[in-house]
Amino acid sequence: MTRAKANLLLLLAGAVWGMGFVAQSTAMEAVGPMLFVGLRFVLATLVVLPFALLESRRAETSLTRADLIGFVWIGLALFSGMAVQQIGHMTTTVTNAGFLTGLYVIFVPVLMVVFLRQYPHPVVWPSALLAFAGIWLLSGGNLNALNTGDALIIVCAVFWACQVLLIGVYGNRTGRPLTLSAIQFGICAVLGLATAIPTETIAWGAI
Repeated sequence: MTRAKANLLLLLAGAVWGMGFVAQSTAMEAVGPMLFVGLRFVLATLVVLPFALLESRRAETSLTRADLIGFVWIGLALFSGMAVQQIGHMTTTVTNAGFLTGLYVIFVPVLMVVFLRQYPHPVVWPSALLAFAGIWLLSGGNLNALNTGDALIIVCAVFWACQVLLIGVYGNRTGRPLTLSAIQFGICAVLGLATAIPTETIAWGAI
């Protein structure tokens, strides 16, 4: 795959993901945040699993125990980000959630420097300043105006950044993107439902 195609796919993924913020916000009128997380990832796992199995059959080498452990860590980072984000949606706006979640783009290179000692392109740092200027404008020129939901969304962006960083390590090493996706989605489904069942009201009509 060429770099241009890869960039276009990532742009498409970002567009699809951005459209989901409206559904994430309105869903909170009917179900709890953890139930929503669990259910959405049950569907995601079922959709991706057949392709992951096909990928595994065609793979020339098997995944190592270290690879699987890495995939589990990616799933835990994804679940943490999704859980915090979904709770944050209860007290913030769709616009704020979309923008603040996007801060993971800035957190990724920062974490790269801290943990991997890899330095990003210089254009990243002025971009970071512009991103924080955006936060300032969203809060009406006063960061005290950021509510609890906004703060949770910023925390979720850190988890997203960790997930992206881990994918960069284990995804490139294994070359098994669909298997990785199925495992991380499955972890989110199990943890989401395991948290929702004892703590939230389960109503089939709402589901």
